[in-house]
Amino acid sequence: MLIDTHSHIVPETFPANNTNPRWPIIDRLENDRANVMINGNNFRTITSQSWNPNRRIEDMEKEGVKQQVLSPMPELLSYWFNPSDGIAISNYVNEFIAKLVSDNPTKFFGLGMVPLQEPDLASKELEKLKQMGLSGIEIGSNINGVSIGDPKFHSFFDTVETLELSVFIHALHPTFEDRIISQKDSFSASVNAVGFPIDVGLAGASLITSGLLEKHKNLRIQMSHGGGTLPSMITRMDHAWSRLWNGSDTRSSNAPKTFLPELESSPLHYAKMLYYDTLVFHDATIKFIIDLLGIEHLTIGTDYPFLQRESPVGKTLNSMDLATSILDKINYQNALDWINFNN
Repeated sequence: MLIDTHSHIVPETFPANNTNPRWPIIDRLENDRANVMINGNNFRTITSQSWNPNRRIEDMEKEGVKQQVLSPMPELLSYWFNPSDGIAISNYVNEFIAKLVSDNPTKFFGLGMVPLQEPDLASKELEKLKQMGLSGIEIGSNINGVSIGDPKFHSFFDTVETLELSVFIHALHPTFEDRIISQKDSFSASVNAVGFPIDVGLAGASLITSGLLEKHKNLRIQMSHGGGTLPSMITRMDHAWSRLWNGSDTRSSNAPKTFLPELESSPLHYAKMLYYDTLVFHDATIKFIIDLLGIEHLTIGTDYPFLQRESPVGKTLNSMDLATSILDKINYQNALDWINFNN
């Protein structure tokens, strides 16, 4: 059994909005394709895999995937919208995902979206989202340039924890694109390959350095793309906190308390509270994550239908000579824990 925790949807149509130039418009093409038009430009060409559940399920069966966790294409999060447009697009996308789930309950779990540009408003939307039958939310790695661990979002996470919703953090609009050096025709791919993992790493670090994870020990948050750069940063953060090598949950007696003195446990401890998908494209990186963070919170992710996937899905993981009990955890058991299916 295999559960894909990182897969995206785009609705086949959007309601009209004549005042917001960044409101998405679906321009249908031949051969079950469409352009997602934003601000008059083609943001991405998609296929019916993005909206057609039958096409999706057919691919899942071919690729060995039993279930998918559906989340919006990240650009649809639309944190740059005004509050009323933010609610409108969130409700529309959430209802679309909820219907996919209700029509195919053995195939899909659903994550929705909320207008986090207005944290108090977003908090009020969470109950509605849960009543739709969605299991949680997708959140961008930054909200209009503000890290998700910022105190302005802490009350929002209070509500997320109270409602026992799952959280998926996906890279979105890295704030340092001017520092990515690339040829013009490959710049977008460079943002994806370089900017995305850095921004996800910064997002994960902010959850730790802000004290959010210490305050909210029952949150179930998954980081996309294997946590990006967070696994590489966390050992340096750990040493800065403890002044000890090779990981420790206690500080050295002579450690200067200049880095996160308020944390009860080490940064590595909090990093192990997070979940991570396996979308890192190399067995050496998967092994590094397992060695550093363990197997308890690692899940399968593919980015369906946007990236070329392994065939079959999980091929790399299954080639790593891991025990069946470990593979079962990563392939589906951890996903069920993250999505709170077992409770």
